[in-house]
Amino acid sequence: MSFAAEPSPPTQTEKCPKQTSKVTILDYGTEPRQQLRFTPVVGDKQTIKLKIMMGTNTSEDQQSRSNDFNYNIEITVDTTVKKIESNGDIHLSYIYSGITASMSNSNTSARDISSNLAQVIASGATLIIAPQGNVKKTYDYIFPEKVSPELKQIMMNESLNYFNQFSSPLPSQAVGVGAKWKINQIIPMMYILSKPNQTIIYELKVKERQDNVLNLGITLEQQIDTQEYKNSSNNSTSVQITTTTTQGNGQATINLNQMLPIISTAFLESKTIMETRLSKMNEVRLNHYNWSLKITIESQ
Repeated sequence: MSFAAEPSPPTQTEKCPKQTSKVTILDYGTEPRQQLRFTPVVGDKQTIKLKIMMGTNTSEDQQSRSNDFNYNIEITVDTTVKKIESNGDIHLSYIYSGITASMSNSNTSARDISSNLAQVIASGATLIIAPQGNVKKTYDYIFPEKVSPELKQIMMNESLNYFNQFSSPLPSQAVGVGAKWKINQIIPMMYILSKPNQTIIYELKVKERQDNVLNLGITLEQQIDTQEYKNSSNNSTSVQITTTTTQGNGQATINLNQMLPIISTAFLESKTIMETRLSKMNEVRLNHYNWSLKITIESQ
């Protein structure tokens, strides 16, 4: 989950900024081919459970890896199809109905994360989603009084980007079993200056025509350009991210009559090399930051 706070929050009627993304066909697959579109009906409801498990590790040892998941978050989201436009665009409302989080450490940061997540319950909005599955706009935000202004700003700025990361956009062209398509998008993130370039490749493994069900294979890669930034509270310290690579794979089962996956799983691993320069001591420290992430989405 990547959040980026903007200098000032948009109004509730303002369109959220779109991600830079492009769908490219790599293989059209075998005959018969057809256009794939999401076709829910007004009133359709789904409840999804999003489970996120993350492990992190920082060391000066290049071989050190993160094997334990020390962050565990489970989010329940209720959705309803509110409207279908003549061009096929779908208006999907969502609301966070439950969130639980556990961390293996009990430091202040972990407690802050849990507190912020608890505020999200009963928040929501409405998405406009193209029939190919990409999110176009978010509007009609709902926030209970307990949500802090800072968290409200983040949710309003990033709801479109957040849902786009968990959607499975389909190509506009007709495709068959064995088809592959690539999606390039730029992901805004708070903890770095540059924006990661993310590439996702989907492969249509099986299509069950009668039930309109697709089985997709997923591979993902993310890269961040070399960048440097200084500690705002200590100008004598600078950090340069020299290398960041993220790779992952997963699979998804999708019913085109519903907006959200029946089940989707993904596992990602990321490795970052950072140089910390302490100018007063004329010292350079090389750190390896690794994290692993397992995501499961199930719907009812």
